[in-house]
Amino acid sequence: MEDLAVEVCGKNGAYYKGYVKNIHQDQVTIAFEHEQNDCRRVPYEEVRVPPASNQRCDLYVDDEVEVFTRDDDGEPCGWWLARIVHKKGEFYVIHSTTVGAMHFQISCKDEMTHREFKKQCGASCVYYLDELAVLVALSRSERPVKCAAMLSEIHFRSLRTKMLLQSWMDETARQVETAKKQMGIVEMLTLPDHLMGLAIGAQGANIQQARRLAGIISIEVDEENCTFHICGENEASVKEARRLLEFAEETVYVPRPLVFVEPGQTVKEGETLVVMEAMKMEHVIRAPKSGVIEKVLYSSGQAVNRHAQLVQFQEQGEEQKSEDDDEEGPEAE
Repeated sequence: MEDLAVEVCGKNGAYYKGYVKNIHQDQVTIAFEHEQNDCRRVPYEEVRVPPASNQRCDLYVDDEVEVFTRDDDGEPCGWWLARIVHKKGEFYVIHSTTVGAMHFQISCKDEMTHREFKKQCGASCVYYLDELAVLVALSRSERPVKCAAMLSEIHFRSLRTKMLLQSWMDETARQVETAKKQMGIVEMLTLPDHLMGLAIGAQGANIQQARRLAGIISIEVDEENCTFHICGENEASVKEARRLLEFAEETVYVPRPLVFVEPGQTVKEGETLVVMEAMKMEHVIRAPKSGVIEKVLYSSGQAVNRHAQLVQFQEQGEEQKSEDDDEEGPEAE
C-alpha cells in the first residue's frame, strides 16, 4: 500500500508535502518530502489532504490564495498564504502575508521610502512605528493629516509593488548566478571564414585536442557564423582552449626585387636587367645584345639620377674579339 500524501503546516504557517507512515490516537507520523529519513509526529489539526489538481476557479484582486514558494534558498518550497493585489491577463501580482511581511516592515523603516509620500501630504515628519506597525505622519495643521489618510493606501500599495519587483529581481539574479555556476564560463571566438579549417584541424584534430583539455565542458562550432562557443569551468582552461583554436593573419610587405642580374652573369638579348619605377609607372630595361654582366651600379630601392649608368656589360662579340687579339699578339711580334 502506498503512503498517503498529505500537507503539514510548519511553524512559519506554510504547508509542506509529506507522507503518512503511521497513525496514532491523536497524532500521525509523517515523513517529509525534503527529509525522507526524518519522520516526525504531528497533531491531526496540522495535517490536511492536498486539494484535487483539476480544480480551477476564477481569481480576482484581493482574493486570498496559496503560493508554492519559499522564504529563502536554504528552505524547501511550501504553500504560503497570499493575497492577489494586481491581475493582468493570466499573470497575477501577489502579496504574501507571511513571506513578504518582514520585508515590507523593513522597507517601511527606511525614511527615504516615505520621502515622496511626505512631500505629497505636506507633513512635517513621516516615520514608521515598529511597535504598532503603523505609519505616523506629524503636522501642525489638519490638512496634511487628512491627505496622509487619503494617500496611505496608495502609498502602501506602491511599497508592496516595489517590494515584489525587488524580490523578483533578486530571484532572477540568483537564478542567473546559479545558471552561470552550472554552465561555467562561456566565451565566443569568431574567426574569418578561410581560417576555420585551420582552427578545426585535419580531421578535427585541433578542436579535439582543445575539447580534451582539463576544465573544458564543451566546444560547439557555429559554422554559419564562423564562431566557436567555448564553455569551461574556469578562465584558465577557456583561455588555453582559445589559444589552440585562435588563428590570425598578419600582412608583411616584402620589398620587390628590381635588379635581376649580378656581376659575371651571362644574359641574352632582350633579357630583363633592371626595372625602374618613375611617376608610378614601371620601365623595364632589357639587354640590347647578348653578353656578360661586368658591374651592377645600383641595388633595389636606391634612387637613380637622370642619365645614370645602371649596368656595365660586355657584348658577347667584343669578348670573343678581345680573346682573339690576345692570342694573335705574340705571334705578330
